[in-house]
Amino acid sequence: MVTVPIDATVAQLADAFWAHHVSSFPVVDGGGVRGIASVQQVHSVPAEQRTQRRVSDLMRPLTDDLVVGPDASVFDALGKASRNEVGRLAVVSNSRLVGYLSLKDITHVLTLRGLPGGAADRGVGSAPRGPQRRAA
Repeated sequence: MVTVPIDATVAQLADAFWAHHVSSFPVVDGGGVRGIASVQQVHSVPAEQRTQRRVSDLMRPLTDDLVVGPDASVFDALGKASRNEVGRLAVVSNSRLVGYLSLKDITHVLTLRGLPGGAADRGVGSAPRGPQRRAA
């Protein structure tokens, strides 16, 4: 999964969005996840300030509504991602980022629940894995 460092400039963040074609990234510092930065937040920074401003200035700090554990139910994840205005969740285990979910990922798992042998009783940590570079 792709992450951005907390001390990256907003210009570097914009470049990462361009390179990876996603709408948000988990923000990391010292091995731990600290927040989520979205493409909408980049648009709030005037172009002439993007090389001076840091991701830490605009990211949404990690709060309970942006996090689930790998054993959380798919329904809990759906509820949080639907309410948090980001539509993304950091999957954290022992203070370490182990996954990053979008509403699309969660609805995919819910779709599989109806299939024989699907993800009926598994948590979000059992969600099908996409390409590792996928950040949103």
